[in-house]
Amino acid sequence: MNDKFMVLDRNVVISSTGNLSNLICNNTFKVAELLRAIQECTGKSTGWFDYGVPCEVLGLTQDWQKGKVRISIEFCPDEPELIDSLRRKMN
Repeated sequence: MNDKFMVLDRNVVISSTGNLSNLICNNTFKVAELLRAIQECTGKSTGWFDYGVPCEVLGLTQDWQKGKVRISIEFCPDEPELIDSLRRKMN
């Protein structure tokens, strides 16, 4: 898994050329709008998108662990290694 991904705040604006027309009609939208569109397609269960839904997870090296799961939107900048390298050179 790429550790450069960051969870986007609900007020961040996204502009996408990807085909999201079945979810949202604009190419530019807030994260909250996209989450709301996904929520409407999944039966309007707010727990998945807000405070989380009780669950248990099973990892490869651990036993079942109780907790909550929540859906979010994440972002990873293109060429993060290059950006990090430039930042190190500037410091």
